[in-house]
Amino acid sequence: QQFIDQTSEKSYLAVVRGHLGEGSLDYPLKYQYDKIEDKKADITKPPQEAVTEYLCLAPTEVPIAVVPYASS
Repeated sequence: QQFIDQTSEKSYLAVVRGHLGEGSLDYPLKYQYDKIEDKKADITKPPQEAVTEYLCLAPTEVPIAVVPYASS
């Protein structure tokens, strides 16, 4: 029912490199059409709204050198 009402929310966990605090990205998703599969698709479809909120749960460091850094 949430998909029908377009009220679904998704959560992901990710491991990222670098320094990440918390924030939000408001970036519409534009559909990538396939020349063969989407021959008859409506290519005037507007971008889909997408807001991503992110939060660093725990920073960590791995003692493995990755040039030019002494650790990861």
